Amino acid sequence: MIKMPKLYPKLQDFVEKLPQQFTNISNIRRPSFEYIATEIHQVLQTQGKADLMFVCTHNSRRSHTSQIWAQTAAYYYDIPGIRCFSGGTEATAFYKTAVQVLRDAGFVIEAQNANQPVTTNPIYKVQFADDAPSFKVFSKKYEDAPNPKRNFIAIVNCSQADESCPVIEGAQHRFALLFQDPKKYDNTEFEKIKYAERCLQIGCEVFYLFDLLKKMQ
Repeated sequence: MIKMPKLYPKLQDFVEKLPQQFTNISNIRRPSFEYIATEIHQVLQTQGKADLMFVCTHNSRRSHTSQIWAQTAAYYYDIPGIRCFSGGTEATAFYKTAVQVLRDAGFVIEAQNANQPVTTNPIYKVQFADDAPSFKVFSKKYEDAPNPKRNFIAIVNCSQADESCPVIEGAQHRFALLFQDPKKYDNTEFEKIKYAERCLQIGCEVFYLFDLLKKMQ
């Protein structure tokens, strides 16, 4: 058995249960993961690295969640050369409930500008293991710094961005991996539950993608 790096204990427990959810991934979606994993593998083989850019309209929920899970999966499966980013077609803010459900899963996420008004765009420091470097996330357009300008793999997470950005400038590959937006449950009694469900789904499917990628090595 391959010995995987250790995450923070609570997150480790969460992640170790994700493979049990792989069987819940629909047969309709599975070919997309296999195709994307194959393309990432080829880029890693030819270039020695792969930058993944997760894109949705507001860079507020699904793209951030995908970025964080993907960077964690690259570490967990010990796949070097993977850097993960996220961006939108416009900048808003990383939504508070999306942040909270990731914390509940076991991520350490700290606001770096907590004293600023809540209407601003917070910058968060994210960490998933003691021996892994932290990274900063905040809402931004996909072309904004610190995102790469060229030779990245774009993975679009929402149908609106998929339709409005048929071409993402600078991307060497572009894929659609769509997730339903939990935003429609904002300010309802179901908000926390639905965000947690989406966090689990994205975590499961991103880890499935990296599980496939690991088997190609």
